[in-house]
Formats: sequence, C-alpha cells, structure tokens
Amino acid sequence: TTTISDCWKAYDCLGEEGFRLLTVNHSYVFVDPETGSHTQNIERLWRDVRGGVPRYGRKAGHMVEYLAEFMLKRLVPSADRLHPFMQAAATLYPSSGANVEVEDSEEAGPSSAP
Repeated sequence: TTTISDCWKAYDCLGEEGFRLLTVNHSYVFVDPETGSHTQNIERLWRDVRGGVPRYGRKAGHMVEYLAEFMLKRLVPSADRLHPFMQAAATLYPSSGANVEVEDSEEAGPSSAP
C-alpha cells in the first residue's frame, strides 16, 4: 500500500509498518515533481466528509453513522438508495423476534376493508 502524506511527523512510522510512504512538502510544492505524489484527493474527500457532519449538536458517538451516511450517498446513486439502506438497517437492527403478519394487497382487494 502506498501512503502519501504532507510531511507530518506522525506519519513517519508508516514506513516501518510496511507501507510505501511518499511525502509532499507543502512549504515548497503541492505536487512532488519527482514522484507526482500529492494530497489533493484525500484533502478533498475529507472536506466532503466534514460537510456531512453537523456543525452543531453532533455527538462523537455518532461519527460511525455520519461516515456510513456519507459512504452510502457517495457509492449508491440517489434513485437506488432505499433498498441498500433498508438492508443495512435490517442488519444493524434485527427484528426482536415478534412476528408481524402482512396481508397480501392483491388477495385483500378493496372489499376486505372493514
């Protein structure tokens, strides 16, 4: 895996963990002329993620949900989101075991109304 950083010291250890580490010193250039590496993509992505997190009233414990919402909106076209959302909700919040009977609308017909 290749990681591109902006020379922040906290990233120095990534090379020791087996990552290929490229750096860009923003004091001099925004794109490394030798490697072509830059951080614009991740910085733009992070800006978009932050845009989906409420400025006020946000809770640290909800960060996973904010990220999940961002990923759903980014990966699934808006017209197709309902089904994947319902699948994820069913996985996260399984039913309590109570059986709910749903009447088939075709069999019920208009005459079955009380």
